[in-house]
Amino acid sequence: MVDNNVENWLKSLMEAMREALKSIFFKFYKDNVEGQKKLPERDKLLKIIRSNQGQVLITCAQMQWTTEVTQALIQLESTGQVNALKKARQNYKKKVENYVELVEKPGLTMLERVKLIALITIEEHNREIVEKLYQ
Repeated sequence: MVDNNVENWLKSLMEAMREALKSIFFKFYKDNVEGQKKLPERDKLLKIIRSNQGQVLITCAQMQWTTEVTQALIQLESTGQVNALKKARQNYKKKVENYVELVEKPGLTMLERVKLIALITIEEHNREIVEKLYQ
């Protein structure tokens, strides 16, 4: 029941939504990203895709891309070496290949396929940007 004015109720709702998203993203990061040195194997990747909402997958992929590219650019600026950009370039090429292999896999639900197609689109765009930066 709403016993406050609408503005306060909406403010409380927005804060609750922020906290819920923060919790979801933190859990995703803790379970799937933290301490990871290489790409997950395809079976684990499919499990991650099946157990998470599409928007969480896309948002976390974008956050991970931003962090990786920022670190590569900082390294480039401080050392003049493109090793980190080269690694990011290879990493994103492999990510897209993994997603394409998974989307072609039989037995996926329509929702899983849609999540994969969205990830392919985002990660391919990310790969193209890293490629341009590398060049």
